[in-house]
Amino acid sequence: MKRLYHLCVLLLIVGLLFSVAKPIPQANAQAIPCPLGTCFGGYITAFLVCNTGLLVYVNGIPFMWMYGTPVVGIPPNHVGQGILGAAVGFAPCFLGFVPFGGGLIMLPLPFTGTSVI
Repeated sequence: MKRLYHLCVLLLIVGLLFSVAKPIPQANAQAIPCPLGTCFGGYITAFLVCNTGLLVYVNGIPFMWMYGTPVVGIPPNHVGQGILGAAVGFAPCFLGFVPFGGGLIMLPLPFTGTSVI
């Protein structure tokens, strides 16, 4: 009986080792040169509300969505939202009077779009 128990435990451990799911590789965000500046796409991984807009991180790459800039879909508003577009220049992010980083400025319609979800 003890041998059967040890055999079952061994088979369970071996089965778990071989059945561990490997993570599915996801497409990482890319910031590549394009005719309109820098093209980018991916999912929002973090964002920060600034005085002049939203500092949006797309897989670690900072972009600024300036208040009032029209986009296809809805403005960036949550982590996990898909975003695709083009950006140029640089805008600082101010928290009050303190500069807190910054990012490339997202171009308006029709160059930037977001998912609803």
